[in-house]
Amino acid sequence: MSQQRKTCQLSHIAMIVVKTITDLIRRAAMVSILAVIAAPAAIAAVPCEHDAIADARVDTVTVQAAEGRTVPLEILHPAAQGKYPLVVFSHGAFASPDRYHALLKPVAAAGYIILAPRHLDSEDWEWTEKPSQAAVWASRGEDMALMLAQNAAIISKLAEAGIEIDYDHIAAMGHSYGALIAQIIGGARPLTPSALSGQQSVQAVVAFSPPGITPGLIDEKGWSEMTVPNLTITGTADILPGFINDWKIHKHSFDHAPAGKRWLWVGDGIDHYFGGMFGREKPASEDSRTLFGRALATTIAFLDQALGKTPPCLLKPPVPGELLTRDGTAHE
Repeated sequence: MSQQRKTCQLSHIAMIVVKTITDLIRRAAMVSILAVIAAPAAIAAVPCEHDAIADARVDTVTVQAAEGRTVPLEILHPAAQGKYPLVVFSHGAFASPDRYHALLKPVAAAGYIILAPRHLDSEDWEWTEKPSQAAVWASRGEDMALMLAQNAAIISKLAEAGIEIDYDHIAAMGHSYGALIAQIIGGARPLTPSALSGQQSVQAVVAFSPPGITPGLIDEKGWSEMTVPNLTITGTADILPGFINDWKIHKHSFDHAPAGKRWLWVGDGIDHYFGGMFGREKPASEDSRTLFGRALATTIAFLDQALGKTPPCLLKPPVPGELLTRDGTAHE
């Protein structure tokens, strides 16, 4: 075979190899482009403070408890139709759900359905004779058990707005007396039996100013069974003269719950009602409003993380006057 012929054959082979490699590169590039086109767009996380200013709706409905007792409740939910996690809320002693809109509306707007019953001890009932402490305790447990049940009246009311409860993702939240009720839903064991005892039907607990160790009600061992993620929120002025004279009593549940899933938020100078932001409403100072916004953002961040929201909101760095502790790691 002549040298010229061999050279032509080698050139032909080289051209075939180059063409094959080029085709493979083109095909790989096309596959990559199609994969990018077909892939769902990543959802960017937004600051928790941004979630808190979105829109929310408030509906009302009445359900029936044992022996025909009526339980009016507020349902707060996002404006947009969809299926959302559930947060059951228990208000403080003598209060009512509508006194907590500054807290509940932003949480609902962040993507949660909130069921908030008016308990038997609420001042809104205008009782001629106040119910006994035993009756209040028993009825609060019954009220919250109703909120956790798949109640037809509640489901129907939400369906009118195109809203559905995701019963696989539930948290309990409360303030003061209601915070203890929320903790019992989360597994805390009271000394006095409750309709909620032993249920632990939620995945997270948020407790604003929970009572501490209380004779006949709960001791330090009671929180040892609260194994779900839990957030305690209080302040250095969070006292109730004659009942809670040291704000640190509010962190008993944090101190005695099992380590590993605990959050504690403390606001400098924050009292039992965040200066009037909820519960006993009145114009609040600028500092109270600022720290309330931070406690609110922390609540939403905690719920997003505990209930597996994707992506969770982004919690901004702390501001002066707040301390966030996550099982020994403090941020201030």
